[in-house]
Amino acid sequence: YVILDSNIWISELGLNSSMGAAARYFFREQGAKVVLPEVIKLETERHLKAELTKYVSELKKNHRQLLSVFGKLKELVVPDGEAIEAKVASIFGECQIEVNEVPLTLESARSSFLKTIDKVPPSDKDQQFKDGVIWAECLRLLDTADVYLVTADKAFYKDRQYKNGLAESLAFEAKDSKH
Repeated sequence: YVILDSNIWISELGLNSSMGAAARYFFREQGAKVVLPEVIKLETERHLKAELTKYVSELKKNHRQLLSVFGKLKELVVPDGEAIEAKVASIFGECQIEVNEVPLTLESARSSFLKTIDKVPPSDKDQQFKDGVIWAECLRLLDTADVYLVTADKAFYKDRQYKNGLAESLAFEAKDSKH
């Protein structure tokens, strides 16, 4: 299983970037199953909508400034709010790989909440409820197969350093898993 955190879905524009295309190819060739926890889907959709809306706003503003300098320009055509909504709603379905959606469960929410209370990774520095849910899903999936969590979120790493690998408490939780 491969879980891509929302920061990956967003930075790679729903796997439409060149890195995303390479990842899609790798997933297909390796027979990897991409798992999409509901918390990642919701966060990705909200952030992508905000980012796309911001891009459109900046384009319109820049076009107005250019128009004031040049006096006459071709009309700028940008997606409206409805088109942005439609694109965001279809982002996971159009990524050219099978995406297995996983609904938020009470068990995952409880596990994450306890990590927040206990201040352990990935919720040791701040209250990262979503990250705790993602980790709970990783642990659940480890009963079935190997799991690869792809994230740029330093909360999952020992001393918040990528080079140090997985945080010790998270590695300890996973050590007795079947995979």
